[in-house]
Amino acid sequence: MTKRMIIAEMANAHEGDPEKAKAIVRAAAEAGASAVKFQVFEAAELAVPSFPYFGLYEKLGMPDSAWDDLIDLSHSLGLTVYCDVFGLASAERMYRLGADGFMIHAADISNTKLLAWAAASGRPILLSGGGSTWMEISDAVEYLQAKGAQSVSLMHGFQSFPTPLPSAYLHRIILLRKNTGVPVGFASHLAGDDPMAVTLPAWAVAAGADLIEVHLTLDRSQKGLDYFSSLEPAQFADMVRLVRACEQALGPRSMTLSQEEIRYRQLHRKYLVSTMDIQEGDALTSENTGLRRVKDPPEGKALSRERAIGHQSTRALPAHTTIQAKDVKMKVAATLACRAESSRLYGKPMQLVGDRPIIQHLIDRLRQVKSIDAIVLAITEGPSAALFIDYAQRQGLPYVLGPEKDVLQRLILAADHVKADIVVRVTPDNPFIYWENLDEMIAEHIERNSDLTVTEKLPLGSIVEIISLDALKRSHARGEDRHRSELCTLFISENPDLFTIRRLSPPAKFQRPEIRLTVDTPYDLILVRNLWQALQREGLLISIEEIIDFLDVHPNLAAFNKTGEQTLNLWK
Repeated sequence: MTKRMIIAEMANAHEGDPEKAKAIVRAAAEAGASAVKFQVFEAAELAVPSFPYFGLYEKLGMPDSAWDDLIDLSHSLGLTVYCDVFGLASAERMYRLGADGFMIHAADISNTKLLAWAAASGRPILLSGGGSTWMEISDAVEYLQAKGAQSVSLMHGFQSFPTPLPSAYLHRIILLRKNTGVPVGFASHLAGDDPMAVTLPAWAVAAGADLIEVHLTLDRSQKGLDYFSSLEPAQFADMVRLVRACEQALGPRSMTLSQEEIRYRQLHRKYLVSTMDIQEGDALTSENTGLRRVKDPPEGKALSRERAIGHQSTRALPAHTTIQAKDVKMKVAATLACRAESSRLYGKPMQLVGDRPIIQHLIDRLRQVKSIDAIVLAITEGPSAALFIDYAQRQGLPYVLGPEKDVLQRLILAADHVKADIVVRVTPDNPFIYWENLDEMIAEHIERNSDLTVTEKLPLGSIVEIISLDALKRSHARGEDRHRSELCTLFISENPDLFTIRRLSPPAKFQRPEIRLTVDTPYDLILVRNLWQALQREGLLISIEEIIDFLDVHPNLAAFNKTGEQTLNLWK
């Protein structure tokens, strides 16, 4: 639960009496306020002498000693202190006396001199937007941030002595947050004797307010200064309780399931089960499977009906058996997103390392993985496509064509082309992937019905991702353009509550992410060519372990593609 700051606005209810001000501070603390706010001004910075209330402004002033006592009292009661300031004189005064933050009145929303000072103070800023256009508000927020303000919150609401309920405009709270990107609070100015005055702040919280400000006075019947929209202490305490109750009901701004929701889900959801005896090798159909609640739900993500129908069972399944991913024959395809256009190194996958192109080194390793049923080229549409089509045809490999920038779509097209359920995602610029544990990774991915399985901390360019095709399709449908780029699993990684992610660690010796084995620049290409020249053996693949051992003995070569300053064949 997010606990919002509730500010008790004293305004001028103290009427220039320091003792009365202290009583209001104590009442605010007892009523459950988080902070108290004072209005501090000098008449000369607020208005011209001919202004009708100029004389009153002069009378309401209190000496530094009184403000110092009020701030100390507030802090001793656990209250944060904000001060409404209306010019540099009052602002500097309250800064010196230890105010925790400052409120810039809507009257000064375009007062760049005061805004710049507040930003430079380093203390939190509340910016009133009452009676201001959305452009004035946005300009002020941007100005504060440009001047270095670290904490800016916008306060929605205005004072009409009092402000009627239809003028609360609570829908603007979300609009203002969207327009400014900063927290937005609500300053309530409903008549204190209106029955809704106690509940309106809770409504504002429900509408999205991040903090609340309400006027507080000791006795409304006295009709003192600023009593119009003020609550008495008992009313203020009731308002605080309603806001806190509303916060509990709202919960966090997150779609992550709570433990209560997870228990509900486990109790009530249906799982895929066999509705009759199924023999090993039988196809799963709509007739022999169905969705039912089960007594002992399996751990991990449930297998969807869509993924199972049409596939063969890998074992005998008596009627009413919960069907898991490991019970279904899944087709696994390695997909290689191929393109030649690169400003750093043209035609990277086809650059030669030894007597064969980089892509061939990669395919040689993938062909050692027993669990991979197909290798598919996902080729970019465009002038270079013919180069990869010719290669695929000579190698007898299936291929598809797709958009250059939508790499994710190309991978999906490739997997669909060979009717795969699981994608082994590798980059054809990487000749030395860590293939040795891929059978184990794929088996674990299926066992846990994961969406993404990856072995991390390996040298850059040797990592392989195992991804369920339906996870890729959901990423494409729900993500943005940045999720459809070469960062194909970014949407999955950013939403761990929506996907089952399995992150594995390799043996300690292989945990060397500082080593660069990918080929993205000419220096990378020089490095892998040197590694090939040094470590090649007829009929055998170079292992990651051999590469790491060799680079540890030849640190100059290990650093070559990080600096690009060394000469060739430094390993000799």
